[in-house]
Amino acid sequence: MLPPNIIGNIIRKNFEIRFILSFCLIILIGAVAAGIAIYIFTHMDIGVAYPQARSALKDIKALLVPAVLITIIFQIIIITVIVALLTLLASHKIVGPLYRLSVGLKKTCNYDLTSSIRFRTTDPVGQLADIFNCMTGSLCHRIGQLEQRMLKIKDIERQLDYVITGDKIEKDKLEIVKKSFECEIAEIKKVLSEFKVG
Repeated sequence: MLPPNIIGNIIRKNFEIRFILSFCLIILIGAVAAGIAIYIFTHMDIGVAYPQARSALKDIKALLVPAVLITIIFQIIIITVIVALLTLLASHKIVGPLYRLSVGLKKTCNYDLTSSIRFRTTDPVGQLADIFNCMTGSLCHRIGQLEQRMLKIKDIERQLDYVITGDKIEKDKLEIVKKSFECEIAEIKKVLSEFKVG
């Protein structure tokens, strides 16, 4: 049985929340670093007299513009590197399990229903493995039912051979074999009707 609301739960919510919070934390750290850098580059005593203060403000202006530009450039570089690393990590957390799922699906396309997929508990798309394993388990069960019915049909075939090869064909035995055969065919049709194809 498939888990309810599967479309909304393919990527786990805690993964989304952690990714967003990590990104916001990087922006906050970058802003704090920029503020500290600006403070360090521009911190100076402006003096008590007007000419001293005016001279100090000119010096601050001369220091402030390059300091802000350097801080912004470093901030952009650092944030870009961190975001690239986080994106790479997040993509591996999603692409890795999807690759394992695609390998399992290829095996299933080649009629190998013995494969199962296991994801780590921290994988954001962990429910896909559960769905895949549920699907292959269900298919194995149905195929097992069909194999049992085929064995019964083989048994009916042996009974039919026995009835036909005797000296005298007994109509009532033939009728019993026919009913058994029809019953097994109906069961096979019932199992096959559960599959939706075409």
